Amino acid sequence: MKLNEIQGKGLLDKAGIPLPKGKLASSPGEVRLLVAEAEGECVLKAQIPVGGRGKAGLVRGVSSPEEAERLSKEIFGRVHRGCLVEKILVEEKLDIESELYLSFGLNADKGAVDMLTSRFGGVNVESEAEKDAAAVSRTTFSPLKAPEEYEVRNVWRKLGFQRGLLLQLADVSCKLGRLFFSHDLVLAEINPLVILKNGSVAAADAKLEVDDNALFRHPELGSAKDALTNPMERRAFEIGVTCVLTEGTVGVIASGAGLAMNTMDILASKGAAAANFLETGGGIDAVLMRDSVKLVMNDSRVKGLIINLYGGVNPMVAAAEGIAAGWHECAGKMPVVVKILGNQQEEAWKIVEDAGLPVVKNVHTETAVDLLLRKMASAEVTSEGIFK
Repeated sequence: MKLNEIQGKGLLDKAGIPLPKGKLASSPGEVRLLVAEAEGECVLKAQIPVGGRGKAGLVRGVSSPEEAERLSKEIFGRVHRGCLVEKILVEEKLDIESELYLSFGLNADKGAVDMLTSRFGGVNVESEAEKDAAAVSRTTFSPLKAPEEYEVRNVWRKLGFQRGLLLQLADVSCKLGRLFFSHDLVLAEINPLVILKNGSVAAADAKLEVDDNALFRHPELGSAKDALTNPMERRAFEIGVTCVLTEGTVGVIASGAGLAMNTMDILASKGAAAANFLETGGGIDAVLMRDSVKLVMNDSRVKGLIINLYGGVNPMVAAAEGIAAGWHECAGKMPVVVKILGNQQEEAWKIVEDAGLPVVKNVHTETAVDLLLRKMASAEVTSEGIFK
């Protein structure tokens, strides 16, 4: 689960890591009041659990309450990478001398924890790393306990830091490392970790991700659903399926992650792009399938839908009944092609065909994709928005 910046900074604050002062606002009026209270320059930050906010114009510096209210109206309601901006963090503007990078993350290949540090930070850290591999230092630690202060001190010393600043950086790194372990994080990133002109350091941003399997140990962080700001992904969570939005126009529903990815790859190979990745897992019933079909078909971006199911443990007759129900409730908004194989497949085929939908009965997903793309290319829509 990805935490919003304000949630992440709450954990950093409890860990004793220095932070800028800030408060959360839910409306332009609240933003104006908070900036007026601050009596100085502030930064407005959209609270969504994805990156790229700065380049998208969702982090803005302001110097007056009036400017803050005006700019916040441009930020509230924006959708960035599928996330709707409903909250803004109003934070004091720091007097920054330089920006650094610090993170702890899982290294699955080595079964270890990596600490990444760099003399460069902020929005350009990736480009700096591409230009100079030595700009980023990677240190691998045991996955069983947080690193000791002398270990992280040596890392920063090699980057050229000394004396009081070295001790501050080591202290922040140790505290972030302990937080990484104590809260079952898969990523703990401070970017930028800033050095202020008065010689102190502070975490100007925070990106934390919690292992979903450990959320039961941290009820104070909420559930995975709480982190979903996109209404479609939140609804998918309620249905009981996994849905990730992408940038295309073809809806994809599959009965497993591998089958869904294979379908998306085949679409891409034929010049089409998926609008979503939706996989049902092993708990299909008629209601779940009906709701999944309605969810995807009601996405205004989707112009056609491919349903790709294999019935090993999943009941294909129940799946077919759900597909038919969802199709009828959406009044045939778009071309849909269904590929079903597995237990009771013949009975399932009949249900889908009786509903008026084409069924692909062989193992080749390419056949289903080709059929859907042909139907999308020749689709006619009535004035009522019904596909013919």
